[in-house]
Amino acid sequence: MVPEALLMGCANHLHQIDATKKRWARQRGAGLKDTPTWDDLDSLFRNGPPKCPGGGTYTIGAVGELPECSIAEHNEYFKAHLEAEPAPAATK
Repeated sequence: MVPEALLMGCANHLHQIDATKKRWARQRGAGLKDTPTWDDLDSLFRNGPPKCPGGGTYTIGAVGELPECSIAEHNEYFKAHLEAEPAPAATK
């Protein structure tokens, strides 16, 4: 069994990667199927790209996809604990 601290740390990193690639897409006008590289995102991370605390390897994926860790349990935890995106504000 993987310690929850490792699962939480990895999930936080996956969330950070997802938010960073979405920011990259907004800045570049990229579409959902476009996939940034680590070089594309490197300067957008405050302390460089995150590293999985459990030793896994991250895959960025396309803008419209969730990033993944090479450790399956980490992905399952991340997907199970995703916060729902807020709904757009209604306009009159």
